[in-house]
Amino acid sequence: MKKKLLAIMVIAMIIPAVVCAKGRKKEKVVTLNLRMGVYSPVNLIKAFEAENPDIKINWIKMPSNSDTVHDSLVTMLSAGDDTTDIYSVDVVWPAEFASSGWALPLNKYLTTAEKNQYLKGPLNAGIYKGETWALPLFTDGGMLYYRADLLEKYGYKPPKTWDELVKIAKDIQSKEKDMIGFTWQGAQYEGLICNALEYIWGNDADVLGTNGKAVLNSPNAAEAIQFMADLIHKYQITPEGVVNWTEEESLKVFLDGRAVFMRNWPYAWQECEKSGVVRGKVGVVPMPKGFHGKDGAACLGGWSLMIAANTKHAAEAVKFIKFATSTDTGQKAIMYENGVIPVLDRLYHDKEVIAKYPYYTNFYNVFLTTHPRPVSPYYAELSDAMQVDIHSVLLGEKTAVQMLPGLETGLNKILSQ
Repeated sequence: MKKKLLAIMVIAMIIPAVVCAKGRKKEKVVTLNLRMGVYSPVNLIKAFEAENPDIKINWIKMPSNSDTVHDSLVTMLSAGDDTTDIYSVDVVWPAEFASSGWALPLNKYLTTAEKNQYLKGPLNAGIYKGETWALPLFTDGGMLYYRADLLEKYGYKPPKTWDELVKIAKDIQSKEKDMIGFTWQGAQYEGLICNALEYIWGNDADVLGTNGKAVLNSPNAAEAIQFMADLIHKYQITPEGVVNWTEEESLKVFLDGRAVFMRNWPYAWQECEKSGVVRGKVGVVPMPKGFHGKDGAACLGGWSLMIAANTKHAAEAVKFIKFATSTDTGQKAIMYENGVIPVLDRLYHDKEVIAKYPYYTNFYNVFLTTHPRPVSPYYAELSDAMQVDIHSVLLGEKTAVQMLPGLETGLNKILSQ
């Protein structure tokens, strides 16, 4: 009798459990489509999915060339593509994509504390007309490389002003055989604008005013652009060939031990460490300030993440971009896989990160000075116009004062579209 009673009790316990299990719906898994090229998100996706098993990320690999990525995204999104949830963008694209209605506004998903985690420059690149449209994934910025051994040999500290840069470069150039004072990027391409903006900002001038109109025709901007030409023709610390140089040409001269100073991006540090000529002899500092500037400035580079305006999974997409951009796990995943620079202030003081990339401590002060390029839907057209006219000044065809009125008129015509 006791055995029968026990069996009945066991059955009574099992039946509800079985019924409950049959009635329970299987947890739904959401799949997000991520369009990303140039850099790999494989480790980032693995880390995210490990913490969020109810969300899967489908990586749709984009081309490795940034211009091709841009054109592909524009073609798809302008055609009403509904297969994209998240996409990566160069830091100069957010205003264009936001103004076209292709992106989800993010302010309502972000607290002030969350925004304050990011370095200011990378975050500001994703803000257009007061709304946040993109969150920074990793960053980049222009900086001044110098031969620490040569500065020490001749009793100099790294320059903080344009005057000091010229003085040190001229002196060491005159005392070292076959030495160039300063290498940078002067060819007619986007890199020229990055260089020019650093001089313009560093001399307390700007391209666009708070009203969104061009304000480049100013005495400080003219002085900044003319200084670039003077580095070649007046001070003669930069060779005339710089008007054809991109990053690689200016880097090669520096790696060969034939330059005192070089303006370049963070990637050049690792190249310097591989060089048998300059390895262990190089330092980096922020770009020096101008004659009328308060601080030097670095032109911002890097990539950000945006959410497609017509995504059906906004909450999940927000969760992913926050993980990627504002958590230590997400940032380390993208950083370690691609060797890129983090956007979170605290990671420049993280023991694990510094142990892996000790030179990041040298970059920190540079990234505090980064500025986004003019935030405008028409940035590409603005850049093209500036490239032509600024390059003409470097060639000595015009002075900056002669060139700027026409350039500003042209920029405002572009902006009035």
